[in-house]
Amino acid sequence: DVAAGFAIGQPCSAAEEVVAAAGAALTRCDVTGTTAVVEAERRDGPLGLPVTARARAGQPPAEAPG
Repeated sequence: DVAAGFAIGQPCSAAEEVVAAAGAALTRCDVTGTTAVVEAERRDGPLGLPVTARARAGQPPAEAPG
């Protein structure tokens, strides 16, 4: 919503707020036009192993994946 102009702010700042609320750290944020790709990491479990999540928001890709 931020990258598309429907919400005020910077896309990566908005992503960082959401990620921090989940107890994780933003490790990547790339914005191209109205599309954002973010990655976050959090250490979890008794061994503190890293758990990584990736999300994309924006317009659908021009061609179907696969």
